[in-house]
Amino acid sequence: MPFVNDPKQNPFCALMANSNHSCAACLQLQSQLQEQAELKPATLKCFAGLCDSAVPVRVGDNVVAFLQTDRCCSISPTTGSSRARRGSS
Repeated sequence: MPFVNDPKQNPFCALMANSNHSCAACLQLQSQLQEQAELKPATLKCFAGLCDSAVPVRVGDNVVAFLQTDRCCSISPTTGSSRARRGSS
């Protein structure tokens, strides 16, 4: 798990990392994001509704790094929206 014990880790993601399924989904999203950001900036949304963005940094034609955001929510969560995601009323 790449972000374990990172003081800047998103607290929600730290909680979700306790589940192997959630952690695998996060790592898969990171891989997809890196792949999509090879050509141009990309933003993907995870299963929990958090967004991750990456911008390639190039030297000539080579990608040498990515500027990447931490997971962030693109909308303010509400009690109603979290219930809707879980399928509750």
